[in-house]
Amino acid sequence: MSATSPTSNAREKRPTELTRADFGEWDFDAVVEAVYPVMAEVQDIHHHRMAGTEWTPYIERGQMPQLIAECRAILAQLEKPIKEARVRLAHIEGGARLRAHRRVKNGPDHDNADRSEREYLDAAERQAAADAAEALDLPSGRYPEQRLGGEL
Repeated sequence: MSATSPTSNAREKRPTELTRADFGEWDFDAVVEAVYPVMAEVQDIHHHRMAGTEWTPYIERGQMPQLIAECRAILAQLEKPIKEARVRLAHIEGGARLRAHRRVKNGPDHDNADRSEREYLDAAERQAAADAAEALDLPSGRYPEQRLGGEL
């Protein structure tokens, strides 16, 4: 390869592949909880703006400014929950990436020796996630009925 080639002597860095072991017990619930507000908004949009399986805007054909305004309102309704979900997912994945890096660095023989450290880090990550959710003013609890203390 020529000296001007961008890949001539550059080593391609790939992120460590994540495995099930890289995620803590609580990560499943944390991911569901992170995306729940997005799905709730999607359900609300579907309930209020869909007729069966088709979107039927409540605007007469040809009223393009009103149609664009309705589309922007739908996108705005999803914007905040999507942004917050991305932050929370990045936090969850970041913890898993740290564990994956440690796993690759230390090898499989260190897995049991690192168990107490992993439990400590999982507890610290849970606390950090709770702090982040509080800072973002996100609800805690997997489903709304948990936040309300009973069934809906």
